[in-house]
Parts: sequence; structure tokens; C-alpha cells
Amino acid sequence: GITVFAPDNTAFQAISSSLGSLSSNVTALTTVIGNHIINGTTVYSPSIFNGTVITSSQGENLTFTTNSSGAFVSSGQSTAQIVQTDILTENGVVHVINGVLLNTDSDQGAASSA
Repeated sequence: GITVFAPDNTAFQAISSSLGSLSSNVTALTTVIGNHIINGTTVYSPSIFNGTVITSSQGENLTFTTNSSGAFVSSGQSTAQIVQTDILTENGVVHVINGVLLNTDSDQGAASSA
């Protein structure tokens, strides 16, 4: 299975100035997209709780926090709130987030073992 944390339209509008520089750097753009994906694991909302850490397809940690405001996912210095959960697809699940996780770091060693 696969799990995708998909930013909503407002999230992309909020970073439109950053997207220009990312679009000219295919490696960085690929990494940012990969840091929104968990490959090989389908993570449903009941598995998302405070302190959960899961490795993205780029080998970076996705760290989850929950509080009275909701559930959040962080990668690098970016954090987004999970605003819609458990949208089922043929091979996994999508969760909508209200921000883009602008983490351009990757760890291919961790990615291959994830």
C-alpha cells in the first residue's frame, strides 16, 4: 500500500513564490513530493497519534503530533494540519493537509529500508 499526504489548493497558493524556485530544480521538487509519500505502508487515521514517526519514501521522518486543535504531520522544519483523513484509493489512502512539507532533504539509505 501507499499513503499520501496531499496538500490542499490553499496550501499550494500559500507557497506559490517558493514553487517557482522549486520547479527549476527537479531534484528538490522530486524530494519534496517524496516527503509527502509513505511507500509500502498504508497508514489510516487511527494509527496517527502523538509521537508516531514513519519514514517517507525519501527517507525522511514524518512525525505526527495530536492536540486539542487536531492532528499534524511534520517533515524537516515544515508542519501541516491533517484536515481530511482516510480517502481510500485502489492501492492505499490519502490524507489532505493544509500545508506543503517543504523538506528538500532525503536519506536514500533510510528510504530503501522503509
